[in-house]
Amino acid sequence: MATPSRRLDAEVEFDVRDALHSDFRLASADIEATVRGGVAHLTGSVPNYGQKALAGTVAERIKGVRAVDNRLVVIPRSPRSDVEITADVSLALAEDAAVDEDKIEVMTVDGVVYLRGSVESYAARRAAESDARAVEGVLDVINELVVAPSFGRSDLEVGAEVGRQLERNLRIQPGQIAVEVVGGVAHLRGEVDTLSLRWLADELARWTPGVIDVVNELKVRELPEQKSA
Repeated sequence: MATPSRRLDAEVEFDVRDALHSDFRLASADIEATVRGGVAHLTGSVPNYGQKALAGTVAERIKGVRAVDNRLVVIPRSPRSDVEITADVSLALAEDAAVDEDKIEVMTVDGVVYLRGSVESYAARRAAESDARAVEGVLDVINELVVAPSFGRSDLEVGAEVGRQLERNLRIQPGQIAVEVVGGVAHLRGEVDTLSLRWLADELARWTPGVIDVVNELKVRELPEQKSA
């Protein structure tokens, strides 16, 4: 059986650039992408932090990309004061049903938004950060929110549920990814075939009730170069 070959950097780079420039959600005119050793390097500028995060996500899902070095600079089209940004972030949190804004403190310093306090779940933590990213003028978001579920589940119960989610959704063999939960923190170990699978495993673990954080130690399996006949 022939072994799959690693894609050439030039091929991967073409696909990354094509994906970035064809994604209607991105203001991609000032985004440059190069690929070296399977690492996609993004440079240039985007109008907001959400665009920077989205560009990184688009790039990391391209087959052959092993990691993303996202150095995009956020340059807002209309600079805004910290007071205006804080007010709009607070309003966005108040309007989001997934977030309890009363437990979140918002502070903005030179366009960088700091979120502090506690949330019930990782989903709420992600939602709060997403709300802040979407506000015009935000240059970066420092998410210091702590996940503190009000219900109790043992680490063994949470770990077993994470394992079931991985096997069911990634269709992997039992035990292919080792899961250990300590104090609500899920540790993932093992090997997967692609960067996308590594990312998906991380997401599935984070969305499992009772998980407060994930330490992703999964490695992307090296594919041998295709041998000439």
